[in-house]
Amino acid sequence: MSHDPGGLVDAVAKLPAFNGIGFRGLSAGATEPPALGVLTELRAASRDVRVATENFASPTLLVVLNLTARDLSWIAQHPRTPSWRSCPPRRGGG
Repeated sequence: MSHDPGGLVDAVAKLPAFNGIGFRGLSAGATEPPALGVLTELRAASRDVRVATENFASPTLLVVLNLTARDLSWIAQHPRTPSWRSCPPRRGGG
């Protein structure tokens, strides 16, 4: 994410941290990311495979090991299926 209107990345970075494994469904025809990589933009994921794949409708499941995610469960529409947001590395090493 080379452009951050309104400081969204900085605002999300202030949320509680989440470090761990999450899941993200990938739609048909989408370009698969490399097996190992670094995020360059905000990405949503879920700790629940069913939620991440929209009830197993996604043909591809990505498993994300994350060290820079932010916990969104306290504002989730469905708190029993916690979500988190992956953050790109912040400038200045933060």
